Amino acid sequence: MNPDRAAHGDQHTQPAVRFGARALFGAAALLAVTSVAVIGFSRIALGVHYLSDVVAGYVLGAAWVAAMVAAFNAWRSDGGTPTVAPADGLEPEHESRIRRHDPRLRDPSG
Repeated sequence: MNPDRAAHGDQHTQPAVRFGARALFGAAALLAVTSVAVIGFSRIALGVHYLSDVVAGYVLGAAWVAAMVAAFNAWRSDGGTPTVAPADGLEPEHESRIRRHDPRLRDPSG
């Protein structure tokens, strides 16, 4: 490992955590979690980061997601719209409108 090039807080793992947080359900969540873990492991295996750097990247990525959820909910409440849980999506009140316009999301029964 080259200490001159190592940095605390892996800048590859942190965006991977943010990407992983976007996928909340099913196979996408499994793929996201696997991707985050593989990226973190690969940074250590390649010798470009220490374990502490990767863990810091995971923590910073998770903190970024939490901060964005809090900021989005603050923005919604300032506008008079109730806050939402992250698992409900960004704007669950528009789900029916989105489903009408996106054929991939339409209910096949009717």
